[in-house]
Amino acid sequence: MTSNASLSSDSRSPFKDLGCWLNILAAILLVAYLATRGGEDFDRDTWLRANPAERAEMAPDLIENHLRPGTSRRDVEAMLGKPSTEHPADPASDLESQPGSAVHTALLYAVGPSAELPDAGALVVELDADGIVLTAAVR
Repeated sequence: MTSNASLSSDSRSPFKDLGCWLNILAAILLVAYLATRGGEDFDRDTWLRANPAERAEMAPDLIENHLRPGTSRRDVEAMLGKPSTEHPADPASDLESQPGSAVHTALLYAVGPSAELPDAGALVVELDADGIVLTAAVR
């Protein structure tokens, strides 16, 4: 009888360790997500009082989720404040060659450098003649 008792205590359910493996997998996925996400979420109040490096950390979220093509200049300035500088558009802009999307004005906001964007100098928001966002990028 002892052999049956030892046999039953050694046998394991295939699902006994499943919970442990699922916890490990969840931790790995969370770390991978946080490592690739990068940067800070855009926050208007933080942006307005931030230094250029802090702004650079928010730039990816700002460009991806807030400065979409079609946004008006008024909305851009409501989000970001007045630009650091404003220029007629760069003639070398990629948008100049696209039909119907000639860039008229470029708004520049000081950003970076930071860990997220080590070569950053300015957030450039390109507007058409009607003051509508065509593109936004850190250059």
